[in-house]
Amino acid sequence: MNLRSDGQEDYLATLTAKTVPIPIGRNGFGVAISGAVVYDPRNQTGNGFIVNIPVTFEFSKELRVNVNFGTQYYTGGDPHGLYATAGAGVSWTFVRHWSVISEVFALMGPGQTNPRQQTGLRYSPTGT
Repeated sequence: MNLRSDGQEDYLATLTAKTVPIPIGRNGFGVAISGAVVYDPRNQTGNGFIVNIPVTFEFSKELRVNVNFGTQYYTGGDPHGLYATAGAGVSWTFVRHWSVISEVFALMGPGQTNPRQQTGLRYSPTGT
């Protein structure tokens, strides 16, 4: 990952994993658990970890709502410590291969301004 901090360019490497203990079935509900370990190659040190639990409600093949919560432990700067994470989003596939995604999310802890929001258009060439 390439990022900027105080105008300085920096790089981070992230190892991620995800498991789905409750896949989306006929009831339109699913739960997953994801996590990541963050490494700073320049300083050769661990930078933190992330644990997230996304919950998905699939109302139809075209409309999904996602809610997630988790935690992030950050050691790479000041302030460092444990943060709470949360978010909610919606994905609507309005024509084949094209969808609109919108989400609101928050990182709760020292020095954070919340919530944040983003919306985008997604093209999925292998989607239905």
